[in-house]
Amino acid sequence: MALLLWVIVVAAVIADIIDRLPVENAVGLTIGTAVLPHCVLIIWYMAEYHYDMLSYVIPLWVFGLYFTVRIAFKPYRVQFKKANASVRVRAMYGGKILLKFTAVSIALQTVFYVFALKNSFWGVPKGICIADTIAASVMVLGYGFNGIARIIFLCRRLG
Repeated sequence: MALLLWVIVVAAVIADIIDRLPVENAVGLTIGTAVLPHCVLIIWYMAEYHYDMLSYVIPLWVFGLYFTVRIAFKPYRVQFKKANASVRVRAMYGGKILLKFTAVSIALQTVFYVFALKNSFWGVPKGICIADTIAASVMVLGYGFNGIARIIFLCRRLG
């Protein structure tokens, strides 16, 4: 089963690199900004309920790291594939996309944490809950800061 997971992860990364699996579409970015920040909970769950944790967690961690880096550095590929836009304009547009999905992610994270607090985090240990909250906050706010920095530093009208 772990070998199949590695094959799926490697195939997904290769498919994205050769433009057959665009992770920057609305579904991919929503999953990446809503589910991926909860990597601590996902890893804890995998460790808690699977005996051979490393064979399952490492491929998911590799894909999560790839997806995070992919969203942070290049979220604008599809819109400008055929257009003759400069790198500066594409990067600013990527900042706009990052800001939009940061807002969506903040809304989804708020709903998640309201339900989680109401249900006492479903029995997850307190240390894991705190680590998950910190990781989710850093990732979501990092995406937002990345979007803001792209727009502020690359917009000529702002000087």
